[in-house]
Amino acid sequence: MKAGERLHGSIDGRTVFDVHDVPFQNNGPVYSFGRIALRQMYKTKMRYRDLVVHSRNEFAKIGTTREKRV
Repeated sequence: MKAGERLHGSIDGRTVFDVHDVPFQNNGPVYSFGRIALRQMYKTKMRYRDLVVHSRNEFAKIGTTREKRV
């Protein structure tokens, strides 16, 4: 979740990162929009299930990989 300069991420209720992105000290200004990317090392086997990305911006699209089950 992004709140101002704070970025917080969790998996199954367990915090995996909680950082502050300070504008102009790292990679430029903090934006209120953008994209995400998931990466892993070469030959690492990963599975992403029930990944949900929420947006607090009412004009932004909300993406999910959750499949509809029949």
